[in-house]
Amino acid sequence: MAPDQPDAHELVDRFRQASSTNIQHLAEILALVPVSAAMIGLVQQTILQDAMPPQWAEKALSSLFCQVNEFKPGVREELLRQIPLDVLQAMVEEILEAVVLQLPWEFQYAVFETTQQYFGHSVSYFEMFLLPSITWRNDWLRSQLLPFTQVITALAHRWGMAVAL
Repeated sequence: MAPDQPDAHELVDRFRQASSTNIQHLAEILALVPVSAAMIGLVQQTILQDAMPPQWAEKALSSLFCQVNEFKPGVREELLRQIPLDVLQAMVEEILEAVVLQLPWEFQYAVFETTQQYFGHSVSYFEMFLLPSITWRNDWLRSQLLPFTQVITALAHRWGMAVAL
């Protein structure tokens, strides 16, 4: 980072001072998932129930991104560091449920059938994305879920859980 560039903590502080509560919450949720324009829209519609056009949200978040799908170095970690663990865990469950429910019904069924085969009804969405031995039966489904699995695995490591992808 260049000496005149703010660090992640300063970027997040500036962002929080200049942004609405809803945009701050959007940034926090996006820190938990792979970021894309489609994900911004999904979070706005299903989690925040926010009518702001995704392009406006992207603009409001632009100070935190290198590009539309990538946080600046350290920003994701700084956003997550500032959220209490119990709140983070609830946010993770909510967003992962929304992700699974956006899949076509036959893939939703495959996800639930596979996890029930291994764990019955007792597995959370967070745990489901950490199951390395699951064969998702379909390369398309695996490709859709892999980015979330990678982010959730990194989050689990941060929380001190020993998991392997």
